[in-house]
Amino acid sequence: MGGLGSQLFAVALLKDIQKGSPKRRIAIILHTGGVTRRLPEVVDLFPEISFNYMDDFSTAKVVGDPGFRNLLTKFSPFLKRLVFLLGIVQSCNYDVSLKRIRF
Repeated sequence: MGGLGSQLFAVALLKDIQKGSPKRRIAIILHTGGVTRRLPEVVDLFPEISFNYMDDFSTAKVVGDPGFRNLLTKFSPFLKRLVFLLGIVQSCNYDVSLKRIRF
């Protein structure tokens, strides 16, 4: 969710991807959003990596149509599976997922 562990995972993933595509320029985008504000913690540790920032933390409560939220909850698993099947999103939890990444 953007904490230190997630930031280190992103760095490790970037390094793995660069092994297969060393000439490709890749940047890590760090978000401040989440349950709490998440500040970048790995930037100074890896000066060779290009980091971008998205300040998207908000304390505002999301208010909306309960019917729409209910509909979204029902279709969310289907949409998630669809974007994975189409290769738009990869989980990269396993090495085999790295081979499926398309730029």
